[in-house]
Amino acid sequence: MYSESLPTIETMKTISNKNIIRTFIKHEYEQIKHIDSDADGIRNMKITQDFYDSLEKLNLKSSDQYKDEDYGFISDLHKIKYNKPPKVRNNYINQQLNFSEIEMMYISSDPEIVVIDDFLTKDFLEDLRIFFRCANIFKYPYSRGYIGAFLGKGMANKALLEFSTELKKSLKKIFLNYYLSQAWSFKYDANRDGIGVHADDARVNVNFWITNDSANTNSDNGGMIIWKKTPRDNASFKDFNSLESIDKIKDEVKDTDFMKIPYKSNRAVIFNSKLYHVTDKIEFKDNYKDRRVNITFLYK
Repeated sequence: MYSESLPTIETMKTISNKNIIRTFIKHEYEQIKHIDSDADGIRNMKITQDFYDSLEKLNLKSSDQYKDEDYGFISDLHKIKYNKPPKVRNNYINQQLNFSEIEMMYISSDPEIVVIDDFLTKDFLEDLRIFFRCANIFKYPYSRGYIGAFLGKGMANKALLEFSTELKKSLKKIFLNYYLSQAWSFKYDANRDGIGVHADDARVNVNFWITNDSANTNSDNGGMIIWKKTPRDNASFKDFNSLESIDKIKDEVKDTDFMKIPYKSNRAVIFNSKLYHVTDKIEFKDNYKDRRVNITFLYK
């Protein structure tokens, strides 16, 4: 989905929906505050008391109160301040999974969808929780209230790339000769919306959730909905992946069968990327550590 990123003062001043900037500031403040608490043992963050105080004051401002000096500070926030990668491990994926059965379920389903529980090893799951809580790489806010980090913009590291390789080798009949084309992670605000209905430009979508189940206040929701429908063959990217197209897509899928997959930590959903899908209703606890976090890998 499209992000109005905030690289310059000029860009920020021309954004009509200043709540996008508010989304960015709120996450930066919550993350820096979390790191400073030492809850995850991060001890080498190079931030001054003046920086922390300025960020705290900015977080208290409403989006219609920003001044030029605020925009300058916000622009500087786009510099990554901490990005320690997860540990490199022998295995990232749970080796107790029945990979042959998973392949068969995916290939035989129409359309192609398979749900995998206990997807990652316990160690790698915990590594990722810490990494995505603390890596200061979430610089791409969206108007619906979530914020993203991307493979080529701070998220790439040896552990995640080795995970991708292991995934392809473990499920060869699903991934064939496809290559990793993009990856991202989104964090969600408990009081805002998730990603709107869309499709992705790839062959296979791997989506998995890492936030602890205790954060989710409604175990029936919080996951995703996948419709058994793809865009028409001549559809442009904007036709199936833009804010402007959401209402049109909703109308397109209103009478289509769908699969609702509830949220569960360490659950992966592998599916045909061109299938329309959406974030289900989010009812998570309203604090930083309990933010809903999903990770997506695309192959094409």
